[in-house]
Amino acid sequence: MSVAERDTAMSLSQAESRESIRIVTVDEAGCKGAASGSRLRVLLLADDRHPADVVVDHIRSIESHSRHDVTVRNPIRLRRGWSVSNRHFDVVIIHYSIRILREYFLPDRVAAAIRAFHGPKIQIIQDEYREIDRTSKAMANLGVSTVFSSLEPDNIRRVYHHDHLANVHF
Repeated sequence: MSVAERDTAMSLSQAESRESIRIVTVDEAGCKGAASGSRLRVLLLADDRHPADVVVDHIRSIESHSRHDVTVRNPIRLRRGWSVSNRHFDVVIIHYSIRILREYFLPDRVAAAIRAFHGPKIQIIQDEYREIDRTSKAMANLGVSTVFSSLEPDNIRRVYHHDHLANVHF
């Protein structure tokens, strides 16, 4: 398991002790092809010009340490000509540096492209105390299928108790 995957996934032994939560890795959340060892084409939406070095380091670690082909795109900087096609990508990951509630971070055109994408959509999230009801609705609206949370497993369903997230993997 790469550093980035380890960074965002919890151990399976922890998952076994929690009935309502299934902890997944990028491979498990990603696609059918990942199980066979194929390299996935991953679109990572992230603010790669974030002022905090730790954020940029995290983005770069995902890009450079993943066994998959990761393409980083910054929706803050690139606002025209957006296309998120299943012909080009197998998985879309939304990094925590992109606040999905703010049009500045995720322009409507980009959000529409994500909604139209028919593959797995992963949200890496932090600061889960902020506007969680609105955030969970936005995740559902985008079609997020997997969330990599910074919460302890025992707290995930306390925070993400919403019916519209019932089928989302954590």
